[in-house]
Amino acid sequence: MPWSRLFVPLLAALALARGPAPARGESAPAEPPPSATLRRIAEANRLGQVVFLVLYQGETPGLAKAREVATAARGRVAASAVVDLDRAVAENADAVARFRVQAAPVPLLLVVAQNGVAVGAVRPADEQALERLLRLVPSPGKAATFQLLAQKRVALIAFARPDMAERGALYEALSEVSRTLKEAVGTVLVDPADPAEAGFAAEWKVPADAPRPVLAVVNAKGQPLGRLEGAPGAKEILEAVKRKAPCCTDPGCGGCQ
Repeated sequence: MPWSRLFVPLLAALALARGPAPARGESAPAEPPPSATLRRIAEANRLGQVVFLVLYQGETPGLAKAREVATAARGRVAASAVVDLDRAVAENADAVARFRVQAAPVPLLLVVAQNGVAVGAVRPADEQALERLLRLVPSPGKAATFQLLAQKRVALIAFARPDMAERGALYEALSEVSRTLKEAVGTVLVDPADPAEAGFAAEWKVPADAPRPVLAVVNAKGQPLGRLEGAPGAKEILEAVKRKAPCCTDPGCGGCQ
């Protein structure tokens, strides 16, 4: 299942760690304003755009090819933008830290979803780099899932159409699980009949005309813990959340839980 490769520590967009709390009576130091690079990414995201981020360092060999691929991708994805990230520029330290690319090979093309989470990367010199880059562009549901994983939360992905009889019961059970586990879990609601979610639904083998809802459970490492059909109760969902992921020797799946 492709979800065994979903969690990529290098590219997970985690919030930067804050320093120690100020002593009593002292005010917290003001945070520096974000770099121009992060502002450009934020503005593109505000407009609902995916960002093709071109990572390089000074006069990086292959930079022209990287920009060519990114520009071609922008031409294929209507709501998208291309933003440069020069790792050699001191002001960009915040962007480099945010996307955890301090040691990444350059040039590199990252895909930043509309919610600001980096979801994958491609070497521009690789074969079929453009097509591989386009395949990384996530649907809204998949982007929301990546965001939960970046926050180290379990993702409960509910594939259900409005006309499914069991949808209400499933949502009630998910609400109970959320009340129990609080911030440890997050729920993503996906309509499998939505054309924008077709690829994401297909990854979980949920057809647009599925007769029953499907709930996918993914741990904070991006490892699938279960696939439940219909309207499982809160107890069954909690058992799936607490389940250990099967061991895996593939480096892409992050090993055992």
